[in-house]
Amino acid sequence: MDLLTGDAETYYASDYSLKKIPPIQYIRDKRFKLHGWGLKMNDDPTIWLHKPADIKAFFRDVDWKNTLFNAFNTLFDGLILYEIHGHEAGMYSDGLALTRALLPPGVDYHLKDVAPLLGLGEKGNELSQTKGIVNLPPALLKILGGYCIQDTNLAHGIHRTLYPYLPETERKLLSITTRGGVVGRLCIDVPRAATELAAVKQKRKALFEASGQTEKDLRSRTKFPALLKSLDIEPPTKISKTTGKETYAFAKDDLEFLNLIMEHPEQRALFDAKMAASSSIEVSRTERFIDIGSIGCKTLPMPYKYYGAHTGRRSGTGKLNVQNLKRGGELRKSIIAPKGYKIVVADSSGIELRFNAWFSGQADTIQLILDGKDVYIAAASKALGIPYESITPDQRQLGKILELALGYNMGVQTFRRQLAVGILGLDPIYLSEYEAAQYVYGYRNTHTAIVDMWKQLQNRLPWMLEDNYSDPYKCVTFVKEGIVLPNTMLLQYPGLTVDENGWSYKGGKNNSYKGLYGGILLENITQAIANVAITEQAVIIDEHGLGEVVGSTHDEIIALAPDKDVEECFAHMVQTMSTPPAWAPDIPLNAEGGWATNYSK
Repeated sequence: MDLLTGDAETYYASDYSLKKIPPIQYIRDKRFKLHGWGLKMNDDPTIWLHKPADIKAFFRDVDWKNTLFNAFNTLFDGLILYEIHGHEAGMYSDGLALTRALLPPGVDYHLKDVAPLLGLGEKGNELSQTKGIVNLPPALLKILGGYCIQDTNLAHGIHRTLYPYLPETERKLLSITTRGGVVGRLCIDVPRAATELAAVKQKRKALFEASGQTEKDLRSRTKFPALLKSLDIEPPTKISKTTGKETYAFAKDDLEFLNLIMEHPEQRALFDAKMAASSSIEVSRTERFIDIGSIGCKTLPMPYKYYGAHTGRRSGTGKLNVQNLKRGGELRKSIIAPKGYKIVVADSSGIELRFNAWFSGQADTIQLILDGKDVYIAAASKALGIPYESITPDQRQLGKILELALGYNMGVQTFRRQLAVGILGLDPIYLSEYEAAQYVYGYRNTHTAIVDMWKQLQNRLPWMLEDNYSDPYKCVTFVKEGIVLPNTMLLQYPGLTVDENGWSYKGGKNNSYKGLYGGILLENITQAIANVAITEQAVIIDEHGLGEVVGSTHDEIIALAPDKDVEECFAHMVQTMSTPPAWAPDIPLNAEGGWATNYSK
């Protein structure tokens, strides 16, 4: 394919920039103006085009079906290409995504940092001269053109440098993921989203009224503590990780706040209102959906951050977080298919649980699956001492929490915290330390192979410091500071070290260190190999041609299929997602789902 690298330069101002407005709304805003494009076809000299007629002529001559479009941030430049110019490439690459996938975690992934790191040159700083100017004079257009040409060359160089190291299946997934974020195939049922917005606001209003406090006072760092003291409740405190000083502990995942909630059940209405006041994400995200569905072409791209997680999993972006829409929720249901199409969804049944059991050799869990039993019902039965046949749906949810939360050496206090913040999208559950300990140690007593794998992986950490270390196990190979995955991608642990506080590696922000131990290592491996399996499945489904993959939310794949092909598309998706990968032929997989005019499955 031809490689076209592009960089779009646009008008921006203090109150109108990508730092404040997500790409979709930024491009559809009435203030949007394109200053010009930097364009590089294959390895030809880069050109700067700013006249609309010249841009149109250049794009008219591109064989788009046989062109791979690349930019440093294709979720922005590719969106402009499609929404402003109406062009969709045959494949996509993205320099920012490549750096996340292939460079060590903890690296600053801005173009100004990545380009010099790869020996490609320095990014200019002339862009600031155009800030706030709608119509650029010729002199500034010339300066901007030189700046844009340099950025385009850097984006091209990053692609040429890193892309060869990306396995073929990952290249295809990168393209599918990027395409979903720049080509709006889906639509938004704006009236339904508006109804949901009203319901969310009413729910918040009811919480504040029940507490007898205003949202502003609940958010206040002085008034809320004073209110607690007036109720003879000592405000909880913690040591700030940022400043190292004592501060109030009012975050929903602060253990100190959790303990306070359980110690004062009579003030539950107050604490529920406080947590609602601390976050308005439900309101802002729903408003954003309504806005996107009401402006411009009104379609909904599904933006995901390729390799958004250390383990390779995609994550939400664009302030929409389509990766985390509540199953069965009204906002999710407000995403609809265009006329003549259906949204087809297939969900891998407990894929991480299965890969954890398979990798760890937890034979009884694998046998339960092979026997057609529900692992979550079995877990609830063991934990509660109730016959398998008598477990209720709510009790099954407890079993699901136990199996998914405790498989990676989660401690008692962390388990309590996770339940309190609403793990797996569930309503908060408050347990005493004793109750949480019963569940944690009950799990460990009945999952001895998984517990043993924590220990085995802990014992491998010293070997991962050795230069020539290479030790295969099942579908992965342990090497120095990393683990080679079945698709040859590397799960990286740069700067791996040990001190009196335990093991850590450079994986945090600003190259800071993150703790590492056997349980976390197993979680990383499980998520990574499950992601490899889902990646392979998504590519097979997309290439099959009956349905176009428009999203992949955790363990489910979302496709858009014509009405006439929907049944065959769904059957193929389930078959594909129930077939073990070649590198794990004995793992039992299964999938379920369905289709509808909206994203309701």
